[in-house]
This record gives sequence, C-alpha cells and structure tokens, in this order.
Amino acid sequence: MRTTGPCFTVSCGCASSAVQIGNARRMIADGDVDLAIVTGVDVFSVDVIQNVQRLLHGAQRTYDSIRVDGMPELLPAFDRVMRPYDRRADCVNHGEGSVTVVLESRDRAQRRGAHTYGQVLSHGMTRDGLSNPLASDQSGASLVSAIRTCLGDRWDIGQIPYIHGGSDGDVVVTAFEANAVQQLYGDAVGDLLMTSQEACFGHNGAPAGALGVALTLLMIEQDEVCPTANCEEPADNICFDPVPGTHTRHVELDYALTCNYQIGGVKSAILLGSSEAD
Repeated sequence: MRTTGPCFTVSCGCASSAVQIGNARRMIADGDVDLAIVTGVDVFSVDVIQNVQRLLHGAQRTYDSIRVDGMPELLPAFDRVMRPYDRRADCVNHGEGSVTVVLESRDRAQRRGAHTYGQVLSHGMTRDGLSNPLASDQSGASLVSAIRTCLGDRWDIGQIPYIHGGSDGDVVVTAFEANAVQQLYGDAVGDLLMTSQEACFGHNGAPAGALGVALTLLMIEQDEVCPTANCEEPADNICFDPVPGTHTRHVELDYALTCNYQIGGVKSAILLGSSEAD
C-alpha cells in the first residue's frame, strides 16, 4: 500500500480493531500521521468454536466464584439464532471476514473536500484483572471505568443518548453491560438507547470494533438508531431501551459510544461525535 508511517498489529481478540482505532486516533491527534488505516480480520470454523467452548468450560470455576445468583448457563450454544438483549438469548452465531476503517485528520479531510461522517473523539480501555483470563466480571465495574476514562473531564455521560453495545447473545455480556449502564446513568437509564447489530453479521471477532465505529457513525450522521436485530422480547434484567423490533428510532445524535470486549477481560469504549460536535 506504499505506507510511509508505522505499521503494526495488536492482539486483543474481539477488541483488536477497537483498540487500533484508539491508537490511530492518538497518532493523528499527536501529529504523527494524518491518515491511518485500521483493519480487523477473523476466520471461524466449528473446530475453533468448539475449542472456545472447551476453554470456557475450564474457566467455569472462576465464573462460579463471581457470577450473580440466578444467572442462566454461561456457555451459549452456536446452532440457533442469536438474540442479543432478548429473554430467549442462549446462542452466539459467528461470522467471519474483514472490516476496514480509514481515519484522517480534520485538516487533511477539509483540504481535499472529503465527506465527513463524524469524529472519533476518544478511546478508553481497561482489563478485568481476574485470575482466569477467560472469566468476566458481571458487575460491570471494568466497563464503567473504561467509559469514564473515555469521557474524561471533557464530556458527561448525560450527553450520550445512545450506546452501540457489544452483546452477542451471551447472557454474561448482557449482564455486565446492564450493570454498567445502571451505574453510569442511574435513574435516567430507562431513557438510554442501547442496541447491538451483532445478529446481522454474526459475532465476527477482530473486525467488530471497526464495524461498530462505522455503523455508529452512520447512525449519528442520519440521526437514526438501528434496532437490536432479533430482539423481540427484552430480557428482564435489561434496564435500558434495546429498541426491539425492526424499525429505526429517530434521535438527534451529537455523541454516541461504541463498546467492544475481548474474552480475557478487555473492555473498550470509543466516543464518537457528529461532524459539528465540540
């Protein structure tokens, strides 16, 4: 590609391209580059999926020590339709392929008269720090920390009416997302729109971060929030509005968050803004 700047790979599982979006944003903001290309790619097979299930079984003891009483089975199937945020969620479908996002500085975009979809404003990342790297803290504390790091002192959670979630039909992911936004929004959490499009594409691993950024920027540009695919009966522990059904919701969006997670405890949060957002 005749690149002249840094070229490197990160390995953060399903959060890989999200982490790279954050790296690219920092490099542009620091003046190291004015154009960056971020790609995530993954390939799945039944053997890979079954191996993941085997490893998760090995982590069950750690899960049992931190999970909330009454939670459903932790190991979802992969042979049925995935339903993020739905009460019937018990399955994760896997997709594969590649997603590429091109980021450039505002000055460069303006000089060439580019169409601007929006802005990548900030990135925050944390790890759960649990004894088993395949476990996940259902309290949501690590995701809360990532989002607060992302917002810093410049933005307030009250400015964020929409979050593009990373739920893939796994009830553990839904649990820590619900707990996190409850802590962040408090009594206002019922007004929060939080949707996932994973059931449209399948859980595609490393491309998920770049795909989430692209989808969310399009929603910001069009002031429309896409519904959560295959969510028809929101689960009882859902405290936010997952926009069930098949129709978009009109919302004026200046800011939105997109979140991605890796088995192993990475929580990634990216703040996106409209072209006019401060």
